[in-house]
Amino acid sequence: MPPLRTPLLVVGTVTDPVFTGWSFDHCKDSRPVLSKDRYADDECFYFGGDIFAATLVAPRIPGGPRIARSMKIGFTGHAWAREYSARHYLLLQPASDEFRAATGIEYVAPTFDDYDSANRCLKENGLGHADRRLCPEPQFHRHKSGQCVPIGEYLEHYAQ
Repeated sequence: MPPLRTPLLVVGTVTDPVFTGWSFDHCKDSRPVLSKDRYADDECFYFGGDIFAATLVAPRIPGGPRIARSMKIGFTGHAWAREYSARHYLLLQPASDEFRAATGIEYVAPTFDDYDSANRCLKENGLGHADRRLCPEPQFHRHKSGQCVPIGEYLEHYAQ
């Protein structure tokens, strides 16, 4: 499969999640780290953000073409059962160099199901970056928090 132009909003079925031993460190800069190295203190307790290797079956652009038969992705959550299988809207982003080197997974979906198909917008929850160190405009998240941001504007921000 040729490299994807990311970020890319897709819909597909996520199956067979297996914990990778990695998590998004939401208490620091949201980059993937080995779970044992996550930061926590009295002011920040980490939650979720565990990264699972999962199969994304029949991913397609909403209302558009299928991009692959299936692909391996990093899928976030907590304590997914191995038998898990559900359809989701996902914002795929490139995995960090460290995560990709350790797992072989090229793309991660830090959040999912924030897409409003009727209004073609994505709800901004502040957790969408695969690595917040790369965010060019941190105030975007404060100003747009909880809003449903038009898909073009959302993708433009996350592409930077």
